[in-house]
Amino acid sequence: MKVFIAVHDRAPTPSARYLTRVQVGAALGERQTGCVHDDDGDNISARNPLYAELTALYWLWKNVEDDVVGLCHYRRYFSPIMAPSEPVLTARRDDVQGLVSLDPAGVLFAQETAIAELIVPRPVVCTGSLEDQYISHHGRPQDWHAMLAALALVHPNEARDARGFFTQSNALTQYNMLIGRRDVVRAYCAWLFPVLAEVERVLNPQVHPMQHRALGFLGERLFSWWLESRNPRRVHRPVLFINE
Repeated sequence: MKVFIAVHDRAPTPSARYLTRVQVGAALGERQTGCVHDDDGDNISARNPLYAELTALYWLWKNVEDDVVGLCHYRRYFSPIMAPSEPVLTARRDDVQGLVSLDPAGVLFAQETAIAELIVPRPVVCTGSLEDQYISHHGRPQDWHAMLAALALVHPNEARDARGFFTQSNALTQYNMLIGRRDVVRAYCAWLFPVLAEVERVLNPQVHPMQHRALGFLGERLFSWWLESRNPRRVHRPVLFINE
């Protein structure tokens, strides 16, 4: 099992035997030492400003052969403990390291993926539907409608059901984080990235710098739909967030 931590600078990250740092957007700047790079092999590293951590997901899809693979962030990790019931547990860096060190080899996650197919974050309950939440929070309905149009073009047989899900569900699986069996992760990536490529073709994120990461934000909503429609066996775990 290998879980990659998406990083963009040299800030320290929790360590464990199953965790490996991957520099995202490596094609755009100085390559760091002590990590792998998302511009090696087949990659979309240069498009990191739009895709955010999804350039690391694309890279591991195309270049990693471990039986179980995963992605987390330099400030967000899957928690080895289930309590309490909140989707996100905020803690200092040292405390997150302590929690990660409870299972330094990732034995628990390996056991779960031997039974289930994926480990994903606990969903966050939004105020309003996923569609309403995205448009109100990001302020760019044109990006949302570009995603729906891309989904209809690339996966026409599910576009209607997806639209119903987005207008009715308020459960969002955030952060583009997952741990899963390689074949399941690859199936998701093969479904996801053609949709995002079509959105990218028409996207104009220049209005607001934050929305440069629009494809990363849209990826969270698409992942929520993919989980709903495919219903893989999965474990929902809280996310540890480093707040410092």
